[in-house]
Amino acid sequence: MNLLCIDSSARAGRSDQQAHGSHTRRLSAGFLHRWKARRPHDRVVHRDVGLHPPAPVTGDWVRAAFTRPEQRDQRMRETLRESDALVDELIASELIVIAAPMYNFGMPAPLKAWIDNVVRVGRTSLRPRPGRGAVLADAGRTGPATGPAGRARRFRL
Repeated sequence: MNLLCIDSSARAGRSDQQAHGSHTRRLSAGFLHRWKARRPHDRVVHRDVGLHPPAPVTGDWVRAAFTRPEQRDQRMRETLRESDALVDELIASELIVIAAPMYNFGMPAPLKAWIDNVVRVGRTSLRPRPGRGAVLADAGRTGPATGPAGRARRFRL
C-alpha cells in the first residue's frame, strides 16, 4: 500500500517533544509509527506543506492548467512542474493522512495551496476514487490550554 502523509502545521516541533510543538504533528507521527510497525513494507511518502509550502496558484498557473497538455509551451510546463509532482504523489497514494490544525477558523494557507495545486482539470477529479481511504488527525476541541483529545478518524472514500 502507498500512504501519503501531509503535515500542515506552521510549528516545526511536536507537542510531545517541545513546549510549543504541534499537536497535529504529534498525531501524524504517532499514526505513522503505529502504521509502519504493523505494515513495515508499505511505502510512506511524507509531504510537509507547513514547513515547505507549495507555491500559490497564480494567473499564469491557471492559464497553464487550463491549456491542453499538448498545447503547453515550455514556460507553462515549468509553471506546472511542482503541481505535477504533487498530483503524481496524490495519484500514487491509496491512503492519505492529513494532519491539519485550525488557524482562524480554517485550514492553514499552505494546505489550501496544496489542495489548489492538486485539483487539476484532466488530472484529478473532485469525486473520490472507490476503495481509497483518508485519515483526519483531530487535535480535539479542548485546545492546547487543556490538552488535545488526540483522536484520528478514518474515512472510506
